[in-house]
Amino acid sequence: MFLFNHKKYFFIFLFLVILFGFPCKRIIAQDYQLVWSDEFDGTTLDLNKWESQTGNGSGGWGNNEKEYYRSENAVVDSGYLKIIAKKEFYIAYNYTSARIRTIHKGDWKYGKIEMRAKICGLHSG
Repeated sequence: MFLFNHKKYFFIFLFLVILFGFPCKRIIAQDYQLVWSDEFDGTTLDLNKWESQTGNGSGGWGNNEKEYYRSENAVVDSGYLKIIAKKEFYIAYNYTSARIRTIHKGDWKYGKIEMRAKICGLHSG
């Protein structure tokens, strides 16, 4: 004869086995120390923290992108960094955008990274 005649009792038993039957590890939050940040509180990109890359990446850092990277497409305004992609003809490219990085200005191997971002919807135009 099956030990549990009712499904309800079986699920209660299963819940108690899972709750008390397995050893639990105590989870301790790590105490992080802030080592780098940018709140974009100025009117231009802080060049002590960021490097703007311009061009199409043909110097070895690109992936045959169909856009040209311009520093003018990275705008700091009201506490926000705006990387603006444009459908515009520039040199021999139909699109422009911005490419920035922190290499040698904010380098770390491990840590916790937090950011707040908004990606606008795509539209033709």
